[in-house]
Amino acid sequence: MICSGEKEAFDAVSNNFHASLAKDFQPNPTNIFPPEFFGTLRRRKPVLVLQGAIHGDELTGTVAMLNLCQIIETGLDLRGKSWPQLRALALETRLVMIPWLNIDGATRCPIPNTAGISEALYQRCNQGVMKDGTHIEYSSAKPMFPIPPHETAFLGTYYNDGG
Repeated sequence: MICSGEKEAFDAVSNNFHASLAKDFQPNPTNIFPPEFFGTLRRRKPVLVLQGAIHGDELTGTVAMLNLCQIIETGLDLRGKSWPQLRALALETRLVMIPWLNIDGATRCPIPNTAGISEALYQRCNQGVMKDGTHIEYSSAKPMFPIPPHETAFLGTYYNDGG
């Protein structure tokens, strides 16, 4: 996780927005900022959480986030183009960035660039293959989630090491 900007004091007592809204048996639809969740202290800066790649073979979001880090640090993107207004906005914001959520899948990715490969090969790399040779497919894999890693020949980049 990469953070940019000072962390402000926070006095919330709940990390569950929905429970904070429903604390009373008769929820108040006008109470959209319950203090249990948002706290009572007024923030000086907006807070934005950015998540890059969710699955191990998704690179675009991670590259975009690293590009933003470069802009925040230097004012220039990775190509050397200046972004002064974006940098100024970013510096006025508390940014919490998660470049890669599934580093296990990223480490397991067998193909560094999936551009131009067949859909079938991409599917096998992403979803994996069972020990009996069955290709794991997205929709049919959901009922057995998490995937049991010990039953796979290749776990795929979609899953972390725990399946």
